Amino acid sequence: MAQWGMNTHLYASKDDPWHRQRWRELHPAAEAAALRDQAPDARQHGVRFVYALAPGLDLNWAGSGDRRAVAGKLAGVQRLGAESPRGATTAQRFQVLGRPR
Repeated sequence: MAQWGMNTHLYASKDDPWHRQRWRELHPAAEAAALRDQAPDARQHGVRFVYALAPGLDLNWAGSGDRRAVAGKLAGVQRLGAESPRGATTAQRFQVLGRPR
């Protein structure tokens, strides 16, 4: 990727249930090991490994439990080596891009 001028791998696998459907849960050991292996490999090739969480199927942003779950999940993937995990919500996008008309 770096040879083509790309410097970030955004992990947003829609077939990874712990990324989307089961987002509140930490990855089981085998899946966590696979993610852990990606970050140093990416860095070795001059690419950042970023984990993008997709909680939109059932996120209750108003609920403190889900806010804690997002923070816990992102902290967990950061411990696996993700350099700058992000969880973007529609509201955050509107703050940056403006609301659609």
